[in-house]
Amino acid sequence: METCIKLPNDIASELKLIKKTGLYRDEGEFIKDAVNTLLSARKDVRESLAIELYKEGKISLGRFAELISLSYEESKELLASKKIKIRRGSKTPEEMRKGARRLLELIK
Repeated sequence: METCIKLPNDIASELKLIKKTGLYRDEGEFIKDAVNTLLSARKDVRESLAIELYKEGKISLGRFAELISLSYEESKELLASKKIKIRRGSKTPEEMRKGARRLLELIK
């Protein structure tokens, strides 16, 4: 997935030089490291992103718990405190098929 981001000129100029430092393979690797560092330092941002991913159905409760470093039960309590409905698995055979297809795509 490619995303286009508009950066201030000074940051864009610095980013273009990152490969020359020899510390990163390319700008993408640097940005990935920078985002991971930010999310490690800002638990509130990591939690907010995990909540949005969960609400959109993009991650499971287990993955949610993993992302925010809470137990499964603590994660359920957090979601409930924010009045976010906890999903309890697939409701229909079609949802199960969609989930299976998603898993197959992830392991390819």
